[in-house]
Amino acid sequence: MQTLADGQAAHRLKAEDLSWKQRKKIAKEFVAYMFKGFFIERTFHADPHPGNVLVSADGKAHVIDWGMVGRIDRSVSAAMLGTMIGMAYNDGPALAQSWIRLGSTTPWSDIGGFTSDIARFVPHVTNASLAELNFGVALTSVLTFSTNRGIQTSPNISILGKSVANMEGTIRHIHPALKLADSIRDVLQDVLLDMARDASSPEQLAQYGLHALHALTHGPGQGIQALNDIADRQLTVHNHTRLNDNRASKTAFALILLALRNRHRTN
Repeated sequence: MQTLADGQAAHRLKAEDLSWKQRKKIAKEFVAYMFKGFFIERTFHADPHPGNVLVSADGKAHVIDWGMVGRIDRSVSAAMLGTMIGMAYNDGPALAQSWIRLGSTTPWSDIGGFTSDIARFVPHVTNASLAELNFGVALTSVLTFSTNRGIQTSPNISILGKSVANMEGTIRHIHPALKLADSIRDVLQDVLLDMARDASSPEQLAQYGLHALHALTHGPGQGIQALNDIADRQLTVHNHTRLNDNRASKTAFALILLALRNRHRTN
């Protein structure tokens, strides 16, 4: 169902159009609305630039033009939330780990160097207002750090980054004094509760059950194959124990005997 939205584009607002209190309320509600799309519904407006947000004289805002919609899965959504929490709470290592989960690494990736880069970078953006911080530039900096350190980034990041950067640009026209970190803290509890409810939904519990059933079905066969590989000397087990604790050695030895016995019975 489509309806007409009242108001004018966010970038056309004049200083006298709305009070400071109205502007702050609109900005915070807009952030909360976008975060719900990113982290709960995982379907979001991918182009919320100032022209697509209409603000009416009574202090209400409407998001229009849903021609570009982004969709992300649960794991990407959770990792993206982790990056924002890391930024909001000045936790560079946490941000770096969440960012890595958004992409992929290789044996040549310098994870330690990337973490150090982010740890030095985050304090400069944690408490900045939107008047002082351009999220697009900040995102580009993180992308540059990850690329230089050999960390591959998921294509979904470009869509999320575009949406967040446009959201930031819209808020800058409405209430530039707003701090994105404060907004994250304000909505974090509600977002986490909704994510917990989603994770415990019947559909998600059924998915967990299917994964468990798959593991139970294929696990024993994989275990026997591993033991056969040991017997055929196709698998090497490296065991490092303390001199006064040989329980691990005994366990490994028992597995090898079991494999040899199974191999003998098969033949």
